[in-house]
Amino acid sequence: MLDQTSKQGTDERRGAERKPVSLPGTLIFDNCTEDCTVFDISPRGANVTASNRVPIDRPIKLKLTRHGEFVGKVVWRSGDRMGLKFLHLSDDPKLLLESDGNGIRLVS
Repeated sequence: MLDQTSKQGTDERRGAERKPVSLPGTLIFDNCTEDCTVFDISPRGANVTASNRVPIDRPIKLKLTRHGEFVGKVVWRSGDRMGLKFLHLSDDPKLLLESDGNGIRLVS
C-alpha cells in the first residue's frame, strides 16, 4: 500500500535517468537522523530505504559520506522504500553524476 502519493508514473515525471547504486546515507529531518541506503540516484532525486517514520512532503536532507548533502523531500513511500525529490539541483545531470571506470561517482 502506498502512502499519500503513488509512485505509478514516476518514470515519466523524472526527466533524468537514475543510476543504480548501493550507498549508505543518513536522512536528516525534524532534528532527527535515520540511516538509509540509496538504491538509485539522478540529478533530480533518489530511491532509498529507511524506516517509515520519515515524513512525506517535508524538507529533508540526504547526507552521503564523501558526496555531500542534498536537500529534498519524500514524494512517495511504500513500506521502507521511498522516493526523494531533490529541490536545489539543476536539470544538468553532470552536476550530480559523472561516470568513471568503476561506475558512477557523485559530484556535489
